[in-house]
Amino acid sequence: MRTCNILFLIILLITSFPGCKGEEKIPPASRSMQETALKTLHQGEYKAYITNLMDDSANIFILLDTLEWIDDNNSESGFSIRNIKKNLLRVKLSDTAKIIMQTYSRNTSGEFNHNQKITAEQFISYLRKNTQKLRLVPFSLSISYDEVQSVNEIYIP
Repeated sequence: MRTCNILFLIILLITSFPGCKGEEKIPPASRSMQETALKTLHQGEYKAYITNLMDDSANIFILLDTLEWIDDNNSESGFSIRNIKKNLLRVKLSDTAKIIMQTYSRNTSGEFNHNQKITAEQFISYLRKNTQKLRLVPFSLSISYDEVQSVNEIYIP
């Protein structure tokens, strides 16, 4: 009887702990909740620097360094940008993304054509030619369904 109780305790201890090698067993319902949480993490409006452009045979991805935009009435510009540590996100650029640039081109007087709508192809070409410069320009981006749906360059004089 005593051997049976000890054996029962050993079996109970072995089956009570999650899998071997430090693996955590996640029930199927919990796993789908975690996957949903990861997907919704990339939904919403972001302020970010575009640090790079990547493409595979079918998709274009932009690498974003998200930043904190602070309305600051004490500063000359009325805002502050805080980017203490890099928070990089790799997000697909939608084929139908709406892109509005502030410094894409100039008019005949030499002033920027603000709020200029350009195509995704024009944007990609512009990013490839101006990667270093654009790393210092903040953008406002709308992301849904894990894709960038709109990009708006934020003009900083």
